[in-house]
Amino acid sequence: MILEESITLMITTRNRPADLAFTLEKLISLELQYLPLIIVDDASDASIVSDELVQQFPRIRVVRNEVQRGLITNRNEMALLSKTPYVLSLDDDSCFRNVPDLQGAVEYLAQHPRVVALQFNNVDINFGEEAVTGSEPYRVQTYTGCGHLLKRSVFLDMGGYRKDFVHMSEEVEFCRKAWKSGLEVHMYPKIIVDHRRTPVARFPEKNLYYLTRNLLIISYLHLPWPAMMPKLFSNALLIWWRNLRRRYLWSSVFRGWIDGLKYCRAHFSERVPMSGRQYREYRRAPVSR
Repeated sequence: MILEESITLMITTRNRPADLAFTLEKLISLELQYLPLIIVDDASDASIVSDELVQQFPRIRVVRNEVQRGLITNRNEMALLSKTPYVLSLDDDSCFRNVPDLQGAVEYLAQHPRVVALQFNNVDINFGEEAVTGSEPYRVQTYTGCGHLLKRSVFLDMGGYRKDFVHMSEEVEFCRKAWKSGLEVHMYPKIIVDHRRTPVARFPEKNLYYLTRNLLIISYLHLPWPAMMPKLFSNALLIWWRNLRRRYLWSSVFRGWIDGLKYCRAHFSERVPMSGRQYREYRRAPVSR
């Protein structure tokens, strides 16, 4: 297998040149610069990557948006631009801890037709997390954006991510669609990704608004009635409780909840829930981080 004909790396970024440079330099140190790489600069205020770094990636493509489109739209666009059967998504502030077993990951996906994506062993190092122990893959509910590998054709055939989510929770929604289609997501613990979770260009009001809104929409679209009804309230209450001391964020949670309910009303006919059996299988799988 020729790895550069199998995998394209994808990174979307905005106003984080130092974090992106760190990630690119890490890829170089791991001798992965030969892989195809697509970077979408989402209308940053200044140049996001130096010419010196770009020149070290022979298969790089940098796309600059003139107006901000959001990471969800950017990830869909990168999957369309890619020419390889698999796409590997990293955040601009995340990268492999050591040389990753990419060939093994691709072979695993090829050997398991029902598996649409692999969640990597993603570690929020700034929060003192430890990598998952063990090396054998296992089924999980979802993957997270800072490190995963997708079957590109399946992702595109299923419509990719919902563009109107704009920001947050797009992976959860896609994975629930996959589960409803009889597909699965597996954890691949051998590949460790360190997520530095930079404080640069993070906007808690925006994040909590979209998190509250989108989790409500996901529950409405995909959960069976007995599970869906309490989730219309409990997710928002949990997000509010976790931010109880930050009163300036309460309005973001409330607006997200109200707008989520409005979205569900406007998209009433799109509700196609999991069956009870599918939901029980989904719930039995561990939650990936």
